[in-house]
Amino acid sequence: MRSTDLTPTKSRLHFAEGTLTYLSRADGFANYEKTTAEPESYSLDGELLANSTYNPEDYNKEEDKMPTTGADNGLEFYDLRGKDYDDPQWDKLLDQITVDEMVELIGWGRFQTVTINSIGKLATLDTDGPAGVNSFMTGSFGTGYCAGILVAQTWNEDLAYKLAQGISQELQDFGLNGWYGPSMNLHRSAFGGRNFEYYSEDSILSARMEEAEVNAALDSNIYPYLKHFAFNEQGQTGMQSAVHG
Repeated sequence: MRSTDLTPTKSRLHFAEGTLTYLSRADGFANYEKTTAEPESYSLDGELLANSTYNPEDYNKEEDKMPTTGADNGLEFYDLRGKDYDDPQWDKLLDQITVDEMVELIGWGRFQTVTINSIGKLATLDTDGPAGVNSFMTGSFGTGYCAGILVAQTWNEDLAYKLAQGISQELQDFGLNGWYGPSMNLHRSAFGGRNFEYYSEDSILSARMEEAEVNAALDSNIYPYLKHFAFNEQGQTGMQSAVHG
């Protein structure tokens, strides 16, 4: 037994809870009426930072400096493969990107990345999902594999590797480069609408399964995204959203 095994857990997220009351099973869901009642007011506190109300000039400072864009530093994206995160060449590479390219990259940054000519970056295609290829954007649908929660119940890292290897092969067959998976959030709440996508409430077990799947993707020349990395406890599935309106 480790010395820390008997240390009680302590939430460090109280600052983010606000005035929300969570539905509880206590006394046969005794607080159901309270937690499902309509709010007294639909007004939000604070400033609404939407495009129609946000004026960036209100936040400008005299000492602010525009970043360098469109520089000619002679670098290509591929040149920095394997470089450390804090390598100074990254800043030089970013200085080459133009404002228009930034707009394109952000505006078309879902299920794909666009070409950035200034740094020689090719366009790529990404897709869901953690249990198999599921792309409504390109109409690519592959084998439906077991959900992450079932994979974790096997405690079998080799099996997790083979599962992700199969998904990666189908991604390649469809001409896709990136995989929105695996899903990493922990089971912190029984009411999490997407718990089936996540491995476990245990961080070690989740990490071992994730490591196996990520390695399989990388070995297959597919780049994975760790999906819902943390604190996605209030998300609903599509079916739940339809039922609850």
